[in-house]
Amino acid sequence: MDHHEIVSVQLLDLPDELVLLILDHIDPNALLYLAMLCRRLHYISLPIYFMRNGINNPAESAECTMLDSRRDPLSALQMALFIPHITELSCSLPHYETSIHPLFPRVRRLASFLRRLTFVRKVTLELDTPSGLGGDSGDHIETWALEFRDLLNTILKRGCISLTLRYGRFFSNAPELHHFRRVVRPVHVLRNAMGAHAVVPMELDPEACSVSALTHFHIESSMLLLPPCFSWSLSVLQHSPITCLEFLGTTLPTKIWSAVLPPMASLVPALTELKLSNLYGISGVDILLFLVKLPRLKILTIGYTEYSRSIQSSFPDSGPIPKLHELTSLHAPSTFISHTLKKKNLPSLESLCIAPRRLILGSRGMRHIARSVSDIVHRLEKYKLAPTVSLEIHRGQDSDTEMAADLALVPSEDLMKSLRAITRLIVHSDSDIPAPEFATLARWIARFPALVHVSLRVRSAPHEGWATPDMARTILSQQSPTVKSLELNGTLFDAGNTLKPVAREIPPFIGV
Repeated sequence: MDHHEIVSVQLLDLPDELVLLILDHIDPNALLYLAMLCRRLHYISLPIYFMRNGINNPAESAECTMLDSRRDPLSALQMALFIPHITELSCSLPHYETSIHPLFPRVRRLASFLRRLTFVRKVTLELDTPSGLGGDSGDHIETWALEFRDLLNTILKRGCISLTLRYGRFFSNAPELHHFRRVVRPVHVLRNAMGAHAVVPMELDPEACSVSALTHFHIESSMLLLPPCFSWSLSVLQHSPITCLEFLGTTLPTKIWSAVLPPMASLVPALTELKLSNLYGISGVDILLFLVKLPRLKILTIGYTEYSRSIQSSFPDSGPIPKLHELTSLHAPSTFISHTLKKKNLPSLESLCIAPRRLILGSRGMRHIARSVSDIVHRLEKYKLAPTVSLEIHRGQDSDTEMAADLALVPSEDLMKSLRAITRLIVHSDSDIPAPEFATLARWIARFPALVHVSLRVRSAPHEGWATPDMARTILSQQSPTVKSLELNGTLFDAGNTLKPVAREIPPFIGV
């Protein structure tokens, strides 16, 4: 052969090593097209596409945002021959300003993909952006109910054990819910609650009822608590082995909370874990009435809640006192804990986390902590309870000045008794803490004489390597000999001489 002759070489003639080098430099969307050409390119190009989109092991964990163009990770997952199942799937659907009608094909595409899988264990759906929350005109309420019901039922039929639904619009002209007395079937409850209005049938189908293995239900959308989706929520609670129920970041009028909580509680009497956080419009009385029907609870978390001026914000003396004889872990506002401890209702309590009302450090300071904690400590002693006591607080904008004022106080006997009872301290900060304020914070932390653990969680940490041994030494530089461990944004340090990081397993923002 003439050495000047040009030899034509096709991509598939090259060994896998060279093909990988070539595909690693082409446009990500081109990888999707190559994956459809032949089996060999399919198994080479799709793993590269997944890596480019931050999906290292799609069979274990996959996160995708759906695009109108369909050139997104969901399309890659749908065509991948080597992904028969997914352990954890998180999917964000597009946001449309004027109508939800364009969302229907996206919902169908996701449902079609899920039907292909043998199983999916944990699913998180984001139906809208947080800024896109709002009412829809309701022109497509029936279509939405049918499409969304099919998607949710498909998720449960694929063996899902943990479902999180976040954001999403509600229908502004949907019928209002009213109080009702008893639960027969979810769809009947909805008919009774809505009076003579028609009800869009949105329940589990017979197959989903028989196979549902859902144990963790995380409600982070008002949609699931309003028509037409509320009947589906009730149906899930009725036909699933729910052990953990969470309400997070949800805004509803008080009368709606009063209507939806009783039937939900009646369907999960064996619930063992409940989390309520960042809820708006809910009253303390409704929370108490809800808990009265949940005597099997073992873990209860009540985080930050906001009330209108017309609602009783704390837990009044007239409210019922829930009997939580199996509760081992309680994280709640001090007002709730004091109310619950009026009687010996927590005989199994092992862990207690106190969150002063509104969780603000600064505007109330040590005096507020003393008032919040002293009554609780007295009641614990009265009933001979000895749980591990934690204090969770928020650092406000003027906290440095307020902490400095706290340090100037001559500690009273009641204050010192309260501080000695606290062995774990969690401090949250939404903004960066300037370097000069760390010394004040360290001295403030040192006022707690019996601390064994300190957590500092800064939502907007100044840089990637902020959680370092040097930072840990700065915080514990003010004579805190009892402290055994320190957590900085999820990184746990041993508070010995070396202050080496030992783990990164603690979620950095719990209960905020």
